[in-house]
Amino acid sequence: MKLTAGLLVFSALAISPARADIAGDIAEAAKKCWVPPAGAAERQIEVAFDISLDEAGAITGLTLVTFRPGGEIGRSTARTAAEALQDCAPYAVGRDRTVRIWMRTEPSRILNRIGGGDS
Repeated sequence: MKLTAGLLVFSALAISPARADIAGDIAEAAKKCWVPPAGAAERQIEVAFDISLDEAGAITGLTLVTFRPGGEIGRSTARTAAEALQDCAPYAVGRDRTVRIWMRTEPSRILNRIGGGDS
């Protein structure tokens, strides 16, 4: 699996409100496990995955949909984001489903968390 990542803010895009809630819950849980790559703090990076889960919340499929910017920082960010999603599983989903998860780094929030920016 080719993937990449960064410290971030997660958001969820899904077809229905119920799916959006589940995607948001998964994103919130996964960000606790995410360790972004060096250099992610200086750029806004977006990564999207389609994640298939079974009834127990285990990941049965993880597909990288897109990341930007391209290049090594994007690939590294996607890789670490995928690792975080896998490391934090299982998720409370209640039934088999597939959701789209967006993960984003936001430089100002990263700097604030490490003491390099204003609160």
